Amino acid sequence: MAPVLVRHIMTDKVITLFEEESLPLAEDMMRFRKLRHLPVVDDQGRLVGLVTHRDILRAAMARRTPRPSVAERALEDAVQVKELLTRDVWTIDPDALASHAATLLRDHKLGCLPVVDHARKVVGIVTESDSALRRARAAAPRRRPRLAGRRGLAGTSSIDQWWCAPHQGRSAV
Repeated sequence: MAPVLVRHIMTDKVITLFEEESLPLAEDMMRFRKLRHLPVVDDQGRLVGLVTHRDILRAAMARRTPRPSVAERALEDAVQVKELLTRDVWTIDPDALASHAATLLRDHKLGCLPVVDHARKVVGIVTESDSALRRARAAAPRRRPRLAGRRGLAGTSSIDQWWCAPHQGRSAV
């Protein structure tokens, strides 16, 4: 049986945003398309960051009005996506194993993994709600939880500790 790759389970028709687009546009796209994650790209289609539903909610809490008036909405048009996006996001290669994507999502409590090629162009997205991913997750080996020790994570090598560190724009392959 051939291994299931990320390219087999990813959504390849990805809706993206540019950094200069407005916060209300991002909010409307998420609401109307029923999305929770929008990759943000530059003019060549390379991944710059990610805007999540949680980012939108956080911005809404800052304004503290559940339904802004027309005047408030006009002021929000001046707020650009680049002001609230997350720049350091986990990504994955389309030729990685689907079980690896499932493990990354589970272990790092991620809602999605943008799928990027070697030029960092967005070619797809894998989300925690993908049904094919659930099957890959079931096939992924379960690891015991790691306990913190005096010297970092107990029973881990320095490379394991590196993978447990916050992601700094590195691609998981």
